[in-house]
Amino acid sequence: NKLDDLRTGELGTRFNLTLNPSSQEGNFDVGIRAEGNGVSPHDRDIKLTVDRSGPTSSGMKIWPRATQLYKDGSAKARIAWSVGDNLTGVAAANLQRRFGNGTKWYNVAGSGRTKAVALLKNGQKNAFRVRATDGAGNTRWNPSMGAKLRVRDSASSKWTVSSEWKTATTSKAYKGSLLQAKGATGSITGYFEGRAVAIAAPIGPNRGKFEVRVDGGAWETVSLKSSSAMHRKIVWSKTVDWKMHTIEIRGVSRQSAFDALLWIR
Repeated sequence: NKLDDLRTGELGTRFNLTLNPSSQEGNFDVGIRAEGNGVSPHDRDIKLTVDRSGPTSSGMKIWPRATQLYKDGSAKARIAWSVGDNLTGVAAANLQRRFGNGTKWYNVAGSGRTKAVALLKNGQKNAFRVRATDGAGNTRWNPSMGAKLRVRDSASSKWTVSSEWKTATTSKAYKGSLLQAKGATGSITGYFEGRAVAIAAPIGPNRGKFEVRVDGGAWETVSLKSSSAMHRKIVWSKTVDWKMHTIEIRGVSRQSAFDALLWIR
């Protein structure tokens, strides 16, 4: 009989390959030669993958979701990251969260492989990390990222407010008041320190537009016009480098309003 005539499973030969724990990871070609009496040497090549570590995640970012600032100062945030494994691929990945100074980690409900949504409470410390598993069953808990939501009301003394902006009282606003103006105005100016920032304001059929800029950059136009009215809507958000920033808001047209600033440290 020639080796080529053998069907799968007839040879009944196996071998064990022992790898040193410090041996290199990667994809390798392994050659096997079969020899025997009356049989010509026959070679076969197999692919060997050595994978001991789980997937790596990177580039985690967090910013307020474009929904609503709740009356208690909490808001939903979007969290996104990238995850990869060059050897056996990513089999699963999900976001985990730790509250305050606690030690227990919880899975964030509904988190996907590269994104999730979490509710942040004003002033509460959080930590987020990604738990990822590759095709070989290796699991890695990637380094965590801290996050704390802060909210500043429009009535705060930390704002420098141009005279065109007037305080309007309404129970539907965050802490019961907001700043309103008609047409073009001077700026509302303030500072924040963090990695992401957002503005909450009322929207509705009779609302106009305002402009916002960070650190003296280009002005961005924000429209508050909507077919239906809504208070404390998050109308603008931006991710930034974590440092101290200046933010300016100025009216452009019709009736514009500003309720609160949110930022994530």
